[in-house]
Amino acid sequence: MGFYKISAQSRGRQDHLLDDIEIAYRDNEYVGTAYKTDISLSMDGYKPPALNVNGYMLTPIQSLQYLGFEVKPSTEGNGLELLPSDLDPSQVMINPFTLPDDYASLSVGDYMPVDASMSPFILSYKDSVIPVFKMQDRLVINADGLEQLGFQLHFDETTRTISITRPSTLD
Repeated sequence: MGFYKISAQSRGRQDHLLDDIEIAYRDNEYVGTAYKTDISLSMDGYKPPALNVNGYMLTPIQSLQYLGFEVKPSTEGNGLELLPSDLDPSQVMINPFTLPDDYASLSVGDYMPVDASMSPFILSYKDSVIPVFKMQDRLVINADGLEQLGFQLHFDETTRTISITRPSTLD
């Protein structure tokens, strides 16, 4: 079982910035359960799969391809690096999450039998890192955490959409 620490500041929650506190995570540690939501994600106009887990929108790490990035293993330990990519976003195909058979009849806020747990990985871009989670046998990231990596997030209350755009500079 992997074990690592990540500072609270790098978790991506601006209301919980605590520079001097570290939070320890263990591989496979339970994070939360999915709930039906009416909020969606948009990445440069593309709609990646996303699920609400305890108030956090989790999306497959491959979704970053919609923003012109690819994820590669880091040369250091359990890290994953975010690198600019030339891949055409219109060619990106990401399978949706497996939803319960009764998904259509669920109300917003209803529990779904989909759990998320910690993975042994962290995702880095420039000097920032965010944790990577596991859900349905794939690596996922918290959309809010992308702000910590320099991405721009905007929530449109009318459409209930979190729009994510890439950093202005791609180094």
